[in-house]
Amino acid sequence: MSFSVFERSRNRGHPVNLFLFEYGSTPNARIGITNAEQPILHDGVQYIPHPMDRDTIKASGNLDKAALTVRTERDSPVAELFRVYPPSQPVRLTIFQGHLNDPDRQFLVAWTGRVLSVKWEKSEALLNCEPIATSLRRPGLRRRYGPVCPHVLYGPICRANKEAATISTTMRQAANGVRLVSIMYTPNEAMINRLRNGTFEWTVAETGSLESRVILAIKVENNIATLTLSGIVRNLPQGHPVNLVLGCNHQLGDCENVHNNVPNFGGMPWIPTKNPYGKYSPYQ
Repeated sequence: MSFSVFERSRNRGHPVNLFLFEYGSTPNARIGITNAEQPILHDGVQYIPHPMDRDTIKASGNLDKAALTVRTERDSPVAELFRVYPPSQPVRLTIFQGHLNDPDRQFLVAWTGRVLSVKWEKSEALLNCEPIATSLRRPGLRRRYGPVCPHVLYGPICRANKEAATISTTMRQAANGVRLVSIMYTPNEAMINRLRNGTFEWTVAETGSLESRVILAIKVENNIATLTLSGIVRNLPQGHPVNLVLGCNHQLGDCENVHNNVPNFGGMPWIPTKNPYGKYSPYQ
């Protein structure tokens, strides 16, 4: 209960904030920053001193006013995550509040949410953050009557076998800051069509987090495959292992011939294409 003692005191408290940014499931895919003048170890995470400030946390009960802006230097390691291309995983933010002179080092959660975007203004980077509570105002996806399958590919409802649809290969050439990558793989014409709109995935060596890009196009020349991706890749050395995951056009044909997943197909491919209330009867 030491936190409340220092929090209520007018002259004994020395408030500090701990900012924990997580953009993956591995321990290395996290950044700990504190606005204190010395490093702080809390719950196994080392928080490094760095200039960072936040808006006043509002608890008015109105979700529309619950957004939070965090200000830091433009070369902050968190801002660098968004500089060229945002991370594939959501960047979660948890703000702890405590007192530096608290002998128990009790830090309580003051705010939690995620970083939506980063805006650079002169020497500062402004992190636009959204609290977890705002997810309650998002409408859920509605199931519509149509021939196309609405399920997320490899999701919990689709349940297609992602491992069976994954091709493991390596980088033929190093790639950094580009959307064109060259890989050690020569697909045939049928496989090229299946890989379009699929995903190109790799594991970042420094953090162990998974990054992915959509495969927009494939060009095969002299037995070398060159992929055009939806976003740039960074720090992919030659020989780095990568995965190619087959896509899906959400039609019954791909569900049957590519993924062998017809029992989980969510579309209605046999919808009548003629209107029974039209000028002519489709049954004549």
